[in-house]
Amino acid sequence: MSKANDTRGEVSLKLEGEEFVLRPSWDAINELERECGDSVVALAQRAYAGSLRSGEVACIAAACIRAWGRDHDDDQGRIARNVQTDRVGRLIMDSELGLAGVQGLLAVLLSLASTGGYTPSGERKAATKKATTAAA
Repeated sequence: MSKANDTRGEVSLKLEGEEFVLRPSWDAINELERECGDSVVALAQRAYAGSLRSGEVACIAAACIRAWGRDHDDDQGRIARNVQTDRVGRLIMDSELGLAGVQGLLAVLLSLASTGGYTPSGERKAATKKATTAAA
């Protein structure tokens, strides 16, 4: 798989010897909130506390892998677009990080997605107000 893009808030996760990129896109966040029944902020807090259920860990990871895949028209993108949540969960359990390690990775991912994150150099982004000119 491709490398994670820090400026997009992406992280990499190695499953069964393959690097998967997790992208916390708008679509992914909506999907995981709907499937997990909680807000991204609450999920981030629970991930930091180590209290996500295994199915939630799998759901979050799979939604973010699929989000990355939707932006790639190659074989890697096709594989990512079609990952199944149950399969991702099983691979997480067998991964080097295990359930607890992946939960920690997701805590960072969800926190960055919900707070606006950091600059590419690792500095926390300044809080700004942006006005949009596009119609809602």
